[in-house]
Amino acid sequence: MLDPNAIPSSIVRPVVENHDDYKASFLEKCDTIKIEKVSNDAICLCLFSLSLKDMVKSWLMNSNAKSVTMWKGLLEAFLCK
Repeated sequence: MLDPNAIPSSIVRPVVENHDDYKASFLEKCDTIKIEKVSNDAICLCLFSLSLKDMVKSWLMNSNAKSVTMWKGLLEAFLCK
C-alpha cells in the first residue's frame, strides 16, 4: 500500500474546499465510462492521473503510487495527506 506520508507536503492538490467533493466529482466522471470486462477500479486508476496537474502529477508519476493496483488505496493515500 502507498504510504500517505510519502507525499511531499508541498504538493498542492486540485483546489477543492472538501475532499469528499473532489472524490464525488471524480467518481461521477468515472461512472460515465463503462467498458465491457473492465472494472470500475481499473477505469478510475487509469483516469486518476488525468485529473492531476503540476507537482501532484509529478509526484504520482515518480512515486511508488504507480504500483498501486486498487483504486481505493490510491485515493485514500492521496486524500489523507
